[in-house]
Amino acid sequence: MGALAKPKTDADLAKVSPLLKAWSDAVASGDVEKILEHYAENSRLCGTLFKGFVAKNDPDVDYQGHGRVMRDYFNELARGKDNLHVEWNDVKEVAPNTFKVDYSFVWNDQETGEEKILQADASFVSDEDGKIILHHSSVTPDNEMGGDAASSTLSTDLSDQSDISWHTFEQVSSNVCCGDRTVTWRDPATGGESLIREDVTLAFNTQGQPCLIQISVADQEALKPYTTELVHDDQGAVLVVMKMHCQPSKMDLL
Repeated sequence: MGALAKPKTDADLAKVSPLLKAWSDAVASGDVEKILEHYAENSRLCGTLFKGFVAKNDPDVDYQGHGRVMRDYFNELARGKDNLHVEWNDVKEVAPNTFKVDYSFVWNDQETGEEKILQADASFVSDEDGKIILHHSSVTPDNEMGGDAASSTLSTDLSDQSDISWHTFEQVSSNVCCGDRTVTWRDPATGGESLIREDVTLAFNTQGQPCLIQISVADQEALKPYTTELVHDDQGAVLVVMKMHCQPSKMDLL
């Protein structure tokens, strides 16, 4: 497995993951069909533009009820943007064919020419044929709210007060599942009850142990991130921490 902090060149990225390099090139080409070539037929995408998971070709997977598929997502991704490309800030292979990345979408506004940047955390899981089977991308809290606000709200632990109800839960392949759920909790200070909708990716290593969890807030009313979720090994060591994500209204930037 490889790790690459701030890839300096395309060759650096290609050494760690030829698939991510090829996907990045396809995004920069602006050709949606080239992008889709890198996704398996049964793949799932949860991006920063649409809330919830969409399939490559099956509109029924879209739990928002809009009947959207990946082609709709990437067409919308390119709309109004010139020179759209991906810059890779951090790439880590946490298990075979399973990557946790920090990347930025960079583009020029077609009307003003202004350069815009949107940073996101993402999970990429590929199958044995070298196709992306699951791609989950979320706007980082720091990108939306600033470091201080994100850090303070992320420190809250709701594990003892929360109740989880799954709406969908799907095993996409032998090593990755995804779904959406509602988390309900009672504020210990006020006694008031709150709930939030989340999109979740859970990936496993070759021993069948969880190696990555990514959770994005899908609820339109969510205004802030509120907790972290940790995955531990048998000795209690943290394997991967993925941030909760915030303010879906602003996630429509990309």
